Amino acid sequence: MPGSSLWLVPPQDSPLNSSLTTLIHSQIPSTYPQTITTPFSPHVTLTADTIPPTQDSEAQQWLDDIALPSSVAALKVAIKEAQTSEAFFRKLTLRCNKSPELCALASACRRAGTGEGEGDVRVWVVGSYAPHLSLM
Repeated sequence: MPGSSLWLVPPQDSPLNSSLTTLIHSQIPSTYPQTITTPFSPHVTLTADTIPPTQDSEAQQWLDDIALPSSVAALKVAIKEAQTSEAFFRKLTLRCNKSPELCALASACRRAGTGEGEGDVRVWVVGSYAPHLSLM
């Protein structure tokens, strides 16, 4: 099902956001000038290509309607080691801990985006969901 992605982004005023933005927009591209890079906001993808298209005026309402798990209040994203991949959107990433809280949030977002049932979403989160923070 083609669609948009939903990202978890650090607060705009956080030191992490500032450091990651500098890495993504300046330091990494200047280190690898031969590599085509596209600047983007620092984020951990919650679900990719699953969010149905909406009008801009409906997008906030759609987000507000997602039934978020109560564990989202305690969510902390633990960043682990760097990884590389041939895939364009995962050329250079920082792997994130697949915590129960992050998995619960990603599951809620995927259910909202795809309409899949609990069982299908559980199979996805256990088998396919690989939380990471893209750098390049």
